[in-house]
Amino acid sequence: QDQYSNQVSVNDCLAILYDVDGFKNPNSVTKDLRDNGNIISLGGVEGGFCIPDGLCFTAPFKPTALTAADCNANKEKYGIQNCMTGDNDFWGGAMKTCAEQGKRLPNDSELTRLANDLYNTTVGGGNNEPFLGALDTEKASKYGIIYDDAFGFWSAQETDGNYAHLRGFTTVGTNWSSDGDRDLSYSYYWAVCVGD
Repeated sequence: QDQYSNQVSVNDCLAILYDVDGFKNPNSVTKDLRDNGNIISLGGVEGGFCIPDGLCFTAPFKPTALTAADCNANKEKYGIQNCMTGDNDFWGGAMKTCAEQGKRLPNDSELTRLANDLYNTTVGGGNNEPFLGALDTEKASKYGIIYDDAFGFWSAQETDGNYAHLRGFTTVGTNWSSDGDRDLSYSYYWAVCVGD
């Protein structure tokens, strides 16, 4: 990219998203996320990556909590069956973010397809039963997945008003869980959206 005209003169360019305060929340565009001008839209709703089987995901993003009032007023619009009684529904916030962009959270099967790609094998295991294997860290990095020791992606499948499905990833294995606490914003709880 030419530093004077800001024109891109090659086929490939670098897009950098800066989280200026590290793991501290809220990780929102208006508060603490900056880019170098090559990202079409911040917040994980544009850009992203596709796995070899053709399934495409948006860039990973940290959800902002959904309030009980917003959930109750818009749950059909967001695709939510059960609202939490509290105002810290991070899973609900992920559902809202995807719905507002005409997308949705991936289901368990689609997150398993992502796991198959990231571990370069067929991933097995039931609820809370870990699959042991080596994460392809180079591929995860290429997809824009940022993590320390672990990360997890919310699934569109909810258990009830307090829990939703979540697939966890580590460098040595992956598992899915039906009891991801919707009101907890762990540093490794992320979300991605998919199109229909």
